[in-house]
Amino acid sequence: MRPSLPSIMCRCAFVAAAFCLAQAAPRTYTYPQLVQRVYDLQQLVHAPKPGEKSGCVSSFDRASRYNEQTGLYENWFANSDGGGHIRKEGEDTVMAELEGPGVIWRIWSARATQGHVQFFIDGAQTPVIDMPFERLFDNTKEPFAYSNLNRTMARGLNFFIPIPYQKSCKIVLKKGWGNYFQCTYTRFPEGTRVPSFDGRFSQADRAALEKAQAIIAQRGGAPAQEKSFQKTISVPAGKTTVLADIAGAGLITQIELTAPALEPEQLQRALRELTVAIYWDGEAAPSVWAPLGDFFGSGFGANVYQSLAAGFDGGKFYCRWPMPFAKGARVVIGNDADKAHALSFRISTGEPPENPAKLLRFHAKWHRNHFGKDPQRYFADRWPDWPLLLLDGAQGRFCGVSLHIWNPFHVWNKDHKNKYEAKLPPVNVELPEKIQTELLTRWWWGEGDEKFFVDGEKFPSTFGTGSEDYFGYAWGTPAVFDSHSQNQPRNADNIGHIVVSRWHIADNVPFQKSFEAAIEKYHGDNWPLLYAATAFWYQKAGTADDYDARPLSDRLDYLTQPVVKPDYRQETGSAFGNDIAARARIECENLKPLNVQGDIRFSTQRMDPWDAQRWSEGAQLLGKGKRAAAFTLEIPAPDAQPKRLRLYATKASDYGMLSFEVNGQKSEADFDGYAGKVIPSGAFTLGVFTPQNGKFSIRVTLAGANEKVTGDTLLLGLDMISISEP
Repeated sequence: MRPSLPSIMCRCAFVAAAFCLAQAAPRTYTYPQLVQRVYDLQQLVHAPKPGEKSGCVSSFDRASRYNEQTGLYENWFANSDGGGHIRKEGEDTVMAELEGPGVIWRIWSARATQGHVQFFIDGAQTPVIDMPFERLFDNTKEPFAYSNLNRTMARGLNFFIPIPYQKSCKIVLKKGWGNYFQCTYTRFPEGTRVPSFDGRFSQADRAALEKAQAIIAQRGGAPAQEKSFQKTISVPAGKTTVLADIAGAGLITQIELTAPALEPEQLQRALRELTVAIYWDGEAAPSVWAPLGDFFGSGFGANVYQSLAAGFDGGKFYCRWPMPFAKGARVVIGNDADKAHALSFRISTGEPPENPAKLLRFHAKWHRNHFGKDPQRYFADRWPDWPLLLLDGAQGRFCGVSLHIWNPFHVWNKDHKNKYEAKLPPVNVELPEKIQTELLTRWWWGEGDEKFFVDGEKFPSTFGTGSEDYFGYAWGTPAVFDSHSQNQPRNADNIGHIVVSRWHIADNVPFQKSFEAAIEKYHGDNWPLLYAATAFWYQKAGTADDYDARPLSDRLDYLTQPVVKPDYRQETGSAFGNDIAARARIECENLKPLNVQGDIRFSTQRMDPWDAQRWSEGAQLLGKGKRAAAFTLEIPAPDAQPKRLRLYATKASDYGMLSFEVNGQKSEADFDGYAGKVIPSGAFTLGVFTPQNGKFSIRVTLAGANEKVTGDTLLLGLDMISISEP
């Protein structure tokens, strides 16, 4: 446990000042006040004002784009994330162009070298910073010699020293600067006044930075409190127990749990069997629900780490997100184990701001594969996005996530790695072979960019460069580390259980009506690769989220040895049977629709939510359009002799009826795509046809719909075409 900080501050006075600062929302910020926001959790409880926005500019691959004409996301999986930029000016790279009033909270890079970085503030022609990019991250030299605000974590370079600007900030990278960058920022509402950074720090500025250094070094210490109470409870098997039922207005400043005296494997299991639910102001559904270990950011098991917001010091777990309430707070501990557990908690409370009814409420929810009301979008043109948090119809602030990755590849496939890699999920045929090899022949979990969509954005205002980059490090290093806001409490060579977390404190993401956070997940659950996320955010009082409690099976199936599913080429009774053995097969998702007529759009769709191995290579060509739309698929013929063509497609409740012509000849039968749920169709024989000019030209028409299908827009899914002897 890190020592306390009695000489640094009077905590009660600090919290009161922090609340006054946040509630008054001053239109003028001093530099020390901006530095305070780096570690001040109390600011998060205040509702964002109109015009307050946060985002991240980065070197993400600009091949990823949203097509406003088609309404589709193109090359969304692109992964050349080291050199993306706004534009070039000669040999210079424009890294960022930000409008003020605002402040840069974090600059990150995976490879900063000798090429200079230049900061131009408020339209000035002379840069206030002009130094080698690598020098920016050197915490041994002035003016940025603050080791806790400017630190390297597992090869990730992280600069947390605020850079404010009143009108604008332009950052230019000179030739030879390196590769990869991220820059997170906040733009304040119009009329806000901030000091424009001039490359120097006053005595007061330095004192503020030194104070931040000390607080972060100690991870803040215990927060101020008016009172606290300790309680030991016994939670019966299969039951819940009320830990606290607080009446009236208040503020929970800290929840602590003494680690139960169990063996490591038993404790790992118990931390997922036991859950915490917190209800604010008499609400019917909890705003907080998570397994105990995940609530404290420890993820799977008791993993030692210490951050500002949460941690485990080896003896006690703590959670310090401030939690205000106006009419009451109820904390309930659940036990889904087959035996009782005795638990010792301490809850600390303080006085809320003057009007707690206007404050945001703390939310935290654990989930696996929560794709919201429209899951299909994540497996069509949005693949490989995996949602961390989906919110609609509420105001609030996104404050971070703890992610548990279960990558048991080594457990069940260690001796078959090369064979398995040959069957990895396909991607769009337009993906360069080099990138395809880089992404899909690696068996670690990473390579996923984070993307935040705020208030209905079509293109995210935060678009990252990689999973490990978001969590503060680089190059997939399995080193365990912690900091005030970025942590990796658990990792073992990037396999097995991995736990990472990222807290957004100064760079929290405000939203007025909706928020979506996603991270790319290139490999499906059938890899098997499983993600489980605990999202942390603040939301307007009286509004609910869409997350519910998850069953014990979701939380503990990691303890079951993964079952290797047989290859569909050999699996009798599957959608394919033995039909495609020794036959040529063409993946429809790798074909480009030609001669398109009518209203129809196409994308590649991953089939992970419906057991991807039931589809060839786990993907299909998805079409969405109106009746009578038509298109052509061309496939090469192996020789000039007649061949039997079989189609493997998909059926679902909103899929239409299809008719086919091959080389101008009508197919034997029409195809009805209706089914009560999403299923593979099995083999559908198109007929025997003679190739023309070395190919088969298959004309597909969206002919109509089963009477059970409602709506004017219809879908179709084409998986694979097999070519065999007659």
